[in-house]
Amino acid sequence: MKTAILAATGLILGCGGMAGPESTRAEKLIIGAWVASSTTLPCFDIYDFAEGSQFDRGVACVLQDGSYGMEKQGGTYAIVDDKQIQYAISAATCPPAEVTERSGAIGFSVTDAVLTLMYSNAVETFQRQGDPTGSGIIKFGCFHGDIGKFTASTFAPL
Repeated sequence: MKTAILAATGLILGCGGMAGPESTRAEKLIIGAWVASSTTLPCFDIYDFAEGSQFDRGVACVLQDGSYGMEKQGGTYAIVDDKQIQYAISAATCPPAEVTERSGAIGFSVTDAVLTLMYSNAVETFQRQGDPTGSGIIKFGCFHGDIGKFTASTFAPL
């Protein structure tokens, strides 16, 4: 699974980079790729924050054929009061009708190489990823109901 995480981190966008001098401390800390592995499913979540307010997020799971399927969304983000990420989704691998949450806010904190996201109903912890290496087959698309139902599709504007 580590090879798939590394390959997926590169595929999610590869947008993470160095923060510019105009960035706040929190913005500098959050830039880069972050991965959280599921403890109950053969899946992992990825966030990739770039300097300049672009971000991508995705969930990748093992499919029945042994390859990985990745549902991906992307858009813009802003850091508010160094403790909240406001976001707007503008592209996805799922059809527009299935992307029900187009904008919102997530509480966050960063300590060392750990990003904690505080959703309204859950908390998720991510580890910072280095430069992606490795290889694997990852199909972009959309999960339907559970990880067993996946339809391949391209990453496109909503």
